[in-house]
Amino acid sequence: MSDIKEIIKQADSLKSTIGGLQNQISLQSSPVNYFHSSDEEYKRYKKKVQDFTSEAQNLPNDHLEELILFVNKGVQSYKDLKSKFHYLTDSTLQLYLLNSPKLKVEPPLYSSDSLYSPFKSKNYAQCYFELVTIPNDFYAPYYFSDSDEFQLTILGLNTLQRLEKENHTLQLAEESLRISEESLHISKESAKYGKFAAWLAGIGIFTTIIIAILSFIFS
Repeated sequence: MSDIKEIIKQADSLKSTIGGLQNQISLQSSPVNYFHSSDEEYKRYKKKVQDFTSEAQNLPNDHLEELILFVNKGVQSYKDLKSKFHYLTDSTLQLYLLNSPKLKVEPPLYSSDSLYSPFKSKNYAQCYFELVTIPNDFYAPYYFSDSDEFQLTILGLNTLQRLEKENHTLQLAEESLRISEESLHISKESAKYGKFAAWLAGIGIFTTIIIAILSFIFS
């Protein structure tokens, strides 16, 4: 009889232990709890990326042109760019970068962000630069390392060609203006000396007349 009671007691204890384990597994694997945690993680990451991109500034044309001309001198590192152009930031440069960082945290499958990206789409009509080598950790928000190197894209090269033509045309115009100014100066000098020569000729004629009159009187 005591053996039966002992067996029942052990069975109840085992049942209680199994029930506790089942409750823990149920809580840990609850779909509601899992998706809520994933959603919160994505929201934090989304805000981090949006805060980064909101700091980007559109550059005026003269700044973009000097950047293009500088990168054209050869492959330039981010360290070189920062030391030359103090207005350049990580987020601003990425506005004009052909390469786009990947998302480190994907949106939950059930969210609208999985269908429509909440991040501003890239304007490829202003992507003048590209990374020479894509870093392994190229995830948004991405902060460039000093060793990251950049080169011109096809759009950047086309823009460079236009700038070089404009600079050449400007140089020709400036040279033409210089020649015109020199010619005008020479003309003025010639006119000045011409007046002086005419004045001397007039004096010579007047002197000749006076001499002729005096010769006639005293002859």
